[in-house]
Amino acid sequence: MDETPWSVKGIKEWLWVVANSDFCLFTAADTRSRSELETILGAKYTGVLSSDDFSVYGYQVVVQQKCLAHLRRHFKKLIQLPGLHN
Repeated sequence: MDETPWSVKGIKEWLWVVANSDFCLFTAADTRSRSELETILGAKYTGVLSSDDFSVYGYQVVVQQKCLAHLRRHFKKLIQLPGLHN
């Protein structure tokens, strides 16, 4: 699942996408809020949610997988922290 900004007649909107190996759902919304996520998935999602670490995804799910590209960026930042290699 992901969301990305897009312009509609000069107004910032959000395009949300939910996909798996069988389907892909796009939905447009006015916000990037948790209420948009819950409108799409419901108050509690029982599948595996794969997402980046944007705060709205700290959500009631059974299993969550964070985006590996985002995790890799976080690990690279951690490696650069002072005192880590002493």
